[in-house]
Amino acid sequence: MLRTCVSVCLFAVLAVLSSTPANAQTLDQRTYFTFSQPVTLPGVTLPPGKYMFRIVDTMGSRRVVQVLDADGKKSYAMLMSMPTFSATVSSEPEVRFKERPDRLPAAVEAWYYPGQSTGRELIYPKKQEQLVASAGVNTADATLPATPIASALGVVSLMAGFAESIGPKMRP
Repeated sequence: MLRTCVSVCLFAVLAVLSSTPANAQTLDQRTYFTFSQPVTLPGVTLPPGKYMFRIVDTMGSRRVVQVLDADGKKSYAMLMSMPTFSATVSSEPEVRFKERPDRLPAAVEAWYYPGQSTGRELIYPKKQEQLVASAGVNTADATLPATPIASALGVVSLMAGFAESIGPKMRP
């Protein structure tokens, strides 16, 4: 009897200590942001609207960030990032902006998933940073207009050309 009581108590203590609160976190940390003005990302300027930010390589280094429209149907950017840390932890998604001249669109520096002190700092190309830093920069020269990546890169024609270039070599 005593042995059964001790076993039940130990099981109850273990169950309480090992349980974790349920939450709705996703593995890819998808986060939605609505911008009321144009914002700049590495290589692209997004018009005002709602966008989804998410981690693409969830099992790897977690350094690739994808930015899509709110529906997740159009991809606007695939960006390299690096971890950045915040002294405070917010319960809401957070985006931080770089300091820029007033005449330029705000540039996203980093974003943080709710409840985490580690965020993703976006890596900007040096050329884009130099254009922004130079006097009299034209925003059209510093960024590209927001277009889905597939159409901007001509993925279909690139893949067709690739298939043609390797096709004969792959045949027996």
